[in-house]
Amino acid sequence: MDISINKLIAMGCSWTEGCGDDYSKQGWPARLVQKINRNSENLCELNNLGHLGDSNWIQYAQLLNYLDQTNCLVIWGLTAFSRDIFYINNKWKTSYAHEKKWKNYYIEYDDCAAQLKHLYLMHSFQQLVEQKNSKHFIFLSFDDISRLNRTYNLGKFNHVYDLIDWSLVLTEYSMCDYIGNNLGPKISEDAQEYFMALTKKIGHMPIKKHKNFASDGHPNSNGYDLWADHLYDTILPKIFN
Repeated sequence: MDISINKLIAMGCSWTEGCGDDYSKQGWPARLVQKINRNSENLCELNNLGHLGDSNWIQYAQLLNYLDQTNCLVIWGLTAFSRDIFYINNKWKTSYAHEKKWKNYYIEYDDCAAQLKHLYLMHSFQQLVEQKNSKHFIFLSFDDISRLNRTYNLGKFNHVYDLIDWSLVLTEYSMCDYIGNNLGPKISEDAQEYFMALTKKIGHMPIKKHKNFASDGHPNSNGYDLWADHLYDTILPKIFN
């Protein structure tokens, strides 16, 4: 596999930043770059934009400042769609639908609207990366996979699904699904259904004790190792085919 890129730009929340990584505190992006550089003639730089608590909106805005050259690979680990963005007191802030301090801004959290807006955001992202003559891939960090598997009914706005290049989106499982269920002890279906519903409400993924997760619910070094390996062995060949 010939991977000749100038830079890897990683986007996401704490699951991209590397929170919970008890080994190197660099998460999957640094591990992936190391794998790329071991098997490529060109040296690939890393810009890890992932940040604890960020919304997808703030991450996209950050990308506009960093996608400054061609021949990059941008991998976006989407965070919870329930996270929104507000401009308050001259500062951009991420809001969480469940937190009481945001109750003045939410009458009732509209999950369907959040879904629609994020699909348009994904379309805009794909167009931007293509204009920069770069490559990309999108996966879900921990939200319900119905966000990306095209089963979410948007009524008269279902046409938005046709705007997205789904060959570059992981629609079968999330990062959390892979490191939590495909390897090691499985979480029961009933428990997972509860966790997914809770994720939509609170904007992060609660995890019971598991060998691939830290005590705070983030992946640990085992989890980040597994996901970096999966990205390199399974996902990158789809991008650089």
